Amino acid sequence: MTELEIQTNHIQVPNGDLQIDSYLAQPIGEGPFPAVIVVQEIFGCDSFLLGASSN
Repeated sequence: MTELEIQTNHIQVPNGDLQIDSYLAQPIGEGPFPAVIVVQEIFGCDSFLLGASSN
């Protein structure tokens, strides 16, 4: 499997009148790429979730 560079950003996703803080990790390069959606724990996105979503 080819290793790709991953671009990460903290973003906000609109939900009605709310803006939900989110974390986006995506490969740099030509796609298409599969997607994985990770839902945070009650305490938010910790370092484990951020690391796992960047791999």
